Amino acid sequence: MTLKKYLSLISLITLVCWVCFGVIIYNLDPEITNFYGFLLFYFGFFLALLGILSLAGFIIRARFSKDLIFKQVIVCFRQAIWLSSLIIFFLVLQSLRLLRWWNITFFILFLAFLEFFFLIERRKKVKKNEDEK
Repeated sequence: MTLKKYLSLISLITLVCWVCFGVIIYNLDPEITNFYGFLLFYFGFFLALLGILSLAGFIIRARFSKDLIFKQVIVCFRQAIWLSSLIIFFLVLQSLRLLRWWNITFFILFLAFLEFFFLIERRKKVKKNEDEK
């Protein structure tokens, strides 16, 4: 799949997710909905955020990077997953009235650790490939 096709597909899927999220917002009454209604709300918002953040991250990287490679799409998508998860986690905790500064700090440190782990693994792969050559 070419980069142009990938970006077009992600843009289309993101648009569909935002439309679906709008339909959920319009039709969902938070006073009478059950667990599945809230699950649908948060999942729809997660997917919509994921699409827009991955596209925005890629565009920002494309503007400031001299060499645009397809592997940056993977990094942008992974970081969009982290940021979308962070936002949804905060919203869920706030809706349960459990959002505190230590929850925020713990989750941010957890996501930073995960990103650090992925960066180390990527560097190991690059170094291993260089050593094989």
